[in-house]
Amino acid sequence: MTRACIVNVAFGDGYDRMQDRLVQSVRRVSPKVAVLTLDHEPPGCPPHAEAPYAFKHHMIRYAESRGYDLVVWADCSIVFIKPVEELMRLVWDRGYWISCQGGTIGEWCSDEALTLLGWEREEALKVTAVTAGLYGLDLRTPIGQAILRFLERHEAALPGPWAYSEEERPHPAVKGHRHDQPILSTCFAKHGLVIEQRPCWLDYLFAGQEEPIPNYVGAVVSPAR
Repeated sequence: MTRACIVNVAFGDGYDRMQDRLVQSVRRVSPKVAVLTLDHEPPGCPPHAEAPYAFKHHMIRYAESRGYDLVVWADCSIVFIKPVEELMRLVWDRGYWISCQGGTIGEWCSDEALTLLGWEREEALKVTAVTAGLYGLDLRTPIGQAILRFLERHEAALPGPWAYSEEERPHPAVKGHRHDQPILSTCFAKHGLVIEQRPCWLDYLFAGQEEPIPNYVGAVVSPAR
């Protein structure tokens, strides 16, 4: 029998309140779905200041150690508006689920991380970036385990500046470094995995947005805290 859960780690600067909002959204639409959260790094995880967002893949591995085999990571900015079981069925179908972010690896990756991930800048500027804020892995499958191991093996590519000044930019197209996002994006590109294209189950909700949320959307990114 599959044991599935949503996982999240959040601490400091109002993120705890956003985590509460995430948990409440799951309970509202899927009261039977387990949610596993921590307010500190999981066991064995390096400090966030040294390896930004390493706590994501460490939390997935921690959930596995607790007996869960289908794990969905959700950033605390996520709000579920449809039953989470819909997303979990998408994970079951392939062994994983992730969606397109809208940019490219080359726009959101430092020079150091590009080298570690095996890219040239011009090549990476042509490769789709995924959204690292919501994705699921079926850890009973070889591909689910392969994605998680890829994240673990490339932890050294996590550090880097969130944003660059004009003088610091390593390339005119580079906007910043998004830590786990280029690692996940590289994994999906080099394994030839399916990335759900937008519009899709995940959408973005901006302050003051008046347009109704489309029926196909199951979760939104709502960053206000």
